[in-house]
Amino acid sequence: MSNSNKTLRLFFYTEDVVSGIFESQVLQYLQFLKSSGCEVTLICFGSLKFFLKDRKSTLNKLKKVTLCRLHFIFLPAFSPFKIPGKCLWSFYACFFVCYSLFFKKRLIIQARGIWSTVIGYKIKHYIRNTRLIFDMRGDEVSEYKYNPCIPENETKKHRAEAIEKYQKECLIRSDICLFVSQAMKKMALARAAATLPENYVIPSTGLSRYYYYDEDVRGRRRRELRLENKFVVGYSGSVVSWQRMDKVLEVFDIVRSIRRDAALLVFTKEVLEFKTQYLRSVTDDSIMVRTAGDDDLGEYLQCFDMGVLLRDRLVLNQVASPTKFAEYLLCGVPSLVSGGIGDLEDIVNKQEVGICIQDLNNHNALVDGVKQFVNKQFNRESIAQYGKSAWARESYLDVYKEIFEMN
Repeated sequence: MSNSNKTLRLFFYTEDVVSGIFESQVLQYLQFLKSSGCEVTLICFGSLKFFLKDRKSTLNKLKKVTLCRLHFIFLPAFSPFKIPGKCLWSFYACFFVCYSLFFKKRLIIQARGIWSTVIGYKIKHYIRNTRLIFDMRGDEVSEYKYNPCIPENETKKHRAEAIEKYQKECLIRSDICLFVSQAMKKMALARAAATLPENYVIPSTGLSRYYYYDEDVRGRRRRELRLENKFVVGYSGSVVSWQRMDKVLEVFDIVRSIRRDAALLVFTKEVLEFKTQYLRSVTDDSIMVRTAGDDDLGEYLQCFDMGVLLRDRLVLNQVASPTKFAEYLLCGVPSLVSGGIGDLEDIVNKQEVGICIQDLNNHNALVDGVKQFVNKQFNRESIAQYGKSAWARESYLDVYKEIFEMN
């Protein structure tokens, strides 16, 4: 991304420090930018309340940011519904006005999420030649509307309307919009009710230095876990409610009824939660629940013979692009996915990289899909090659050059 005449100074805004997304997506993205020649300043916005609630974990995450300059901004009222939040937006905009005037540099801001983008277009109001990139990683409107932890009342209704209004402004007022799926782009076009600015569809990707396929590595890791002669059903990720872990266990039971050599291997940072919620009354040595560091996870994923990705047909999932799907592909793992997740159904069917289950709640459909998967011969090498060509972050280097005007 760099050349002899030009070095990019990018300001990357994110609100995802508290969540696991920060480590699995943001940090790896920063590594990619740094290795490609970008100089990045990371701006992390966070509520003081949430920071203090899990300060040890958050501090550990921030310590990993060694590749760029870091600013952590406490926004105790970082919300469009409260006046202090609006004042902080204006204050932050003024700060960057001074920065731009002093250094005489054009600002390039990649803002991850609605509220980071709002600050971006406040800055753009004062500094006209700012290049603002709205990195729309999910549908925050639906995430708020269908959040079961927020009670259904008039306040929730009005706030959902306000979030949708800000989302529309972000779509219209940004210079570039980044979407993770064609389904998301279609949804954004309908929400904006106007012509979108320049835009790109870049799915959630993985770094091929960590996620790859190597038969020798696969054999070594399977021997380490004593899975040499097993058919391994695998899951990697969180155990939050929209990940249907109950269906993962149901799939495993079906596989086990077909193949006696079946084993379930789960990698999650929420080991205790998984065991408490799903394995409380289960004593089965064919189920392994482990955690792995980000540097090693890709090697362990190669142990899988079936990578499971099952979610409910929620509005927020219909525009999604799960990172774990990219990681499965890069590691040569065929996937069993549920319908209604972004563009995955078309991709799975067209590229022959797995099987799609249309109705998770139909046991017969689940059985039929699992049988079809188990009886199908997948080419792991071909899956990994396809993954590297379309789901590795490095494969989008030329696209990022266009976005950041590095050509």
